[in-house]
Amino acid sequence: MPSDFYELALRRIQRLTIAIGAIVPLVALPLRGRAFALGLLAGATLSYFNFTWLKSLAEALGDAGRTPLRGSAVFLVLRYGIAAGAIYVIVTFTGIALGAVLIGLLANIAAVLLEILYELVFLKNQ
Repeated sequence: MPSDFYELALRRIQRLTIAIGAIVPLVALPLRGRAFALGLLAGATLSYFNFTWLKSLAEALGDAGRTPLRGSAVFLVLRYGIAAGAIYVIVTFTGIALGAVLIGLLANIAAVLLEILYELVFLKNQ
């Protein structure tokens, strides 16, 4: 495996999350309406930021040469509360569908599954 294999995979996952977060709401807009599409977009955005935060935390913990992120452990514990608060505000004050936000949160999982398929199909001989 190339030395930058994991970095390339993480970049592909981030790009796939952005693509899923953009394409799925556009497809859902004429089918389910504006509120549902915005909910998907909001959930996918939260999913992307959650992945980015976890990635930076893992890099800080795994790299002995870098100074660790201050407050990372606190943020790791509080991030679910922060995400729940963000979802509450989104649903309560904007009228966006809660189910759509929750489905949008799955964007990162879909991106990881697509990355696995990519590796199985295109990188099996390397």
